[in-house]
Amino acid sequence: MRIMLDSNILISAVIFKTKQMDDFVDRLKKNTIVLTNLITEEVLGVVEKKFPHKFKDFEEFLEALSFENSYIAKDIRYDYDIRDPGDRKILHSAYSCSVDILVTGDKDFFCRQYEDLEILTVAQYLEKY
Repeated sequence: MRIMLDSNILISAVIFKTKQMDDFVDRLKKNTIVLTNLITEEVLGVVEKKFPHKFKDFEEFLEALSFENSYIAKDIRYDYDIRDPGDRKILHSAYSCSVDILVTGDKDFFCRQYEDLEILTVAQYLEKY
């Protein structure tokens, strides 16, 4: 399966380490993890601003994680039905990269279903897969 991780999941995996998150990351490794420049740039900006003391930890996490990195143009008009306009780029990334699952902790993604895209929390992913 192709699985995309939202920025909040990546941040949680490094900053707020828990057994559940460690289990999740271990289980992901049997799949293709997909990230985009839009997601990694957002994460790096948040970590640098809010958790500068964890920046090296995050870099090491990404280096150890096997993932497919895709480039998504920043100047595209993202036209998806979701409350937060910033989340449109995540949906666009998921569809552009043909992922099967988007794992996120952002409640806005759960307000509706999206065609051909399963959206799960970490707990839901662990329960189902």
